[in-house]
Amino acid sequence: MGIAIGDIDGNGLPDVFSTNFSSDTNTLQLNIDGQFFDDRTMQYGLGMISRPFLGWSCVLADFDHDGDEDLLMVNGHVYPEATMETMDSAYLQPPLLFERIGDRFARVTDAGDGGFLDEPRAGRAAVVGDLDGDGDLDVVIGDLNGPIRILRNDGAAGPWLIVELRDPDGDNPRGIGARIEVIAGDHRQRRWIVSGGFQSCSAPIGHFGLPPGTEAVSVEVTWPDGQVQQLPKVAVNRQLVVHRPG
Repeated sequence: MGIAIGDIDGNGLPDVFSTNFSSDTNTLQLNIDGQFFDDRTMQYGLGMISRPFLGWSCVLADFDHDGDEDLLMVNGHVYPEATMETMDSAYLQPPLLFERIGDRFARVTDAGDGGFLDEPRAGRAAVVGDLDGDGDLDVVIGDLNGPIRILRNDGAAGPWLIVELRDPDGDNPRGIGARIEVIAGDHRQRRWIVSGGFQSCSAPIGHFGLPPGTEAVSVEVTWPDGQVQQLPKVAVNRQLVVHRPG
């Protein structure tokens, strides 16, 4: 239904998370060596909790700037008559937000009733981007036969970097398929520029939350055809635009 790409285990290879139908589990496949994937859904706490939900768009993103990617997905059944009593799954379903804590994902809920994460809806589309220019990722969600909702992120703190790729003379001006690696001391992160999710497409950027006190990082861009571009010292707390060398 939906797909998200990220480096969950930190080995530099793209892992794949996908949402599925209700009464099934969503799936996290770790890229072991560039040839084989291993199902680690249960290990990372994303299995049984997803069975009552029918998932659609999903996003891996560092919403809290702690240096690892969190997980957001929107849900909603396709059958209006679906209920927990008849199908073990309701028609309207709340979104799921997971914070990455070590080798697990922990579900985040609103502190009180009536918050966005507790509100059932027929979710379908979800994308992220820095809408207000403050360096963290905001969310836009689209519901079936419902309004577009914009969620402003005010919970992130610490250094950050946003990387945007441009190749205006080629057939791939936004660098779809490129890998961006950011190095801050011993801390390495990777992001892939991907084309979109279910009925939606996030901003084609690489967003990085960085360790406290970081002032500069090294950036390495591997373009889709394998060309490598290195920027050894980049100031943080900014949006960096990288032009492909001619």
